[in-house]
Amino acid sequence: MANFADLSHHQDSLNVSVYSTQRKAIALKATEGTGFTDPTFKTRWTACKGLRRIAYHYAKPKFNGADEFDHCWSVVKAAGFDPRNDIIALDVEDPDVPTRAAANAAEFVKAAVAAGLDRGLVYTYPNYAKVNHIVASLFPAGWRRLWYADYSRLTDAQLTLPPGWARDQWYARQFTSTATIPGVSGTNTDDSRILKDWLAPIITSGGSTVALDPELRSYLDAQFAKLATGEGTILRGDDPDPVTGDTHPKNIGSIYDEVVEMHQHLMDFIATLQSPSMPAPPMQSTPAPPTSPTA
Repeated sequence: MANFADLSHHQDSLNVSVYSTQRKAIALKATEGTGFTDPTFKTRWTACKGLRRIAYHYAKPKFNGADEFDHCWSVVKAAGFDPRNDIIALDVEDPDVPTRAAANAAEFVKAAVAAGLDRGLVYTYPNYAKVNHIVASLFPAGWRRLWYADYSRLTDAQLTLPPGWARDQWYARQFTSTATIPGVSGTNTDDSRILKDWLAPIITSGGSTVALDPELRSYLDAQFAKLATGEGTILRGDDPDPVTGDTHPKNIGSIYDEVVEMHQHLMDFIATLQSPSMPAPPMQSTPAPPTSPTA
């Protein structure tokens, strides 16, 4: 399971080259309330391009949540936020006027959705969520993604979530605030682990919505760009992933073979449904698999 740090100006420095050898995601404080911008955010956000990035906003319930979103959105857009690959997290834990925390969070997310951000993370911790009724039903489906702080010795399986949250809505656990992380200097660094991939980009094709792993999508984009200019072919077989060096359990070759097999089964099934008065569609031959590139 992958880990990620969440940083603000309280961490003295970030060496992205060192950090990225250990972590593929990072959370950076962007804003707080309706006027504060973390002075380290824009520089670090730009430096972390290529990582899975979370921009988090520290909510101040005394303000209107929509106004807080407007401030947050103006800052992250100016820093180069990409809605296809990046995500905003709403940090709900402030002790000032906590009785308005739920309303403030709902206002923030409603404004986010109106701006086209139909998915995000909600960060909170056990007692705050329970006492102040920070529940999944406050948010639309794409924001029912919990980033939960619990520093107990309980395993993830043993941990009880706050009322109003289901386990399949639990996306990350912040498990310590005193981590030592390569590339990060400064005291009291938070560390979290990913329990569910919240950043798989969503693409739409032919009316269907498909989620792709970011590394795989990036690789496919590059390969198809080469194909368009006649420069290459798609890798098949047991070739290692060109980004990570790892072999995917389902690499492109095995997916291709499955698609060919499913196509054949589907055509066989359609043929059994044809009425005598309706001729069966012509059976297309199975396309030859793409050839592997030479070394």
